[in-house]
Amino acid sequence: MTRLMNHFIFRSCLLVAILLLGAFFRLYNSNWDQNFHLHPDERFLTMVGNAMKMPQSIGDYFNPATSLFNPANIGFSFYVYGILPLILNLLISLFLNHANYTDFTLQGRMLSAIADIIIIFLVYKSAQLFEKRYELPHSFPYVAAFFYTIAILPIQLSHFFTVDMFLTLFAFASFYFACRFALHHSWINLLFSAVFLGFALASKISAIFIAPFIMFTTQLSFLTLREIKLPFISSQSTSRLRRQIAQIGYMLFSIIFFLGIVYLILRISD
Repeated sequence: MTRLMNHFIFRSCLLVAILLLGAFFRLYNSNWDQNFHLHPDERFLTMVGNAMKMPQSIGDYFNPATSLFNPANIGFSFYVYGILPLILNLLISLFLNHANYTDFTLQGRMLSAIADIIIIFLVYKSAQLFEKRYELPHSFPYVAAFFYTIAILPIQLSHFFTVDMFLTLFAFASFYFACRFALHHSWINLLFSAVFLGFALASKISAIFIAPFIMFTTQLSFLTLREIKLPFISSQSTSRLRRQIAQIGYMLFSIIFFLGIVYLILRISD
């Protein structure tokens, strides 16, 4: 028992050390341009975010013709990103009284860094799924998390308030829960996968390119022709043909459910 406890403590400390290292790399010198706003995309997002105003009502929020969260209604008709990262940053800025040009950017960089730190943890959790599924070495999740921690591009992007880290976080979270659904067929995992894919699309429309891969992942157990234990079908009292038909129906319903949740979240978030 003591040996297991010591092993658990060691692995927990190792994960915490990796996360702290990632936090240091991503949070260090966040004001790298000394408030000169040298990144053009970041500067544009800051301009749009500062021009946004809180909608007067729920109806106003959902009406793209009148919503002041819509860049086209506040003088920025050529806006090619999603607005979810801007809305998140704006709401926090209003709460913390940081709704000014400089603080909005610095806070956005902080949110980008936090998003990437969460990605490190998701890399660890995803690798842990594969470790258990394919009996990989116990060090595999830590190696995967560590190499992402020291990767140059995420560290660089974490120092900018752009949509990239938000897109990556939500897309990776969607993939993680898609893998969990493929392995365990828990509907809460499919729900979370769809929600996070909706958030990814609301951050940047280019997430549409990863959507087929995530959809494929959710249906992986069906596509490999593995027989799934369905909660409403008895494997003993039901013929093989009826079980296969029920499995196909289960698959189609999961796809419709997934796409419906994605659309709902996208409509609410963007």
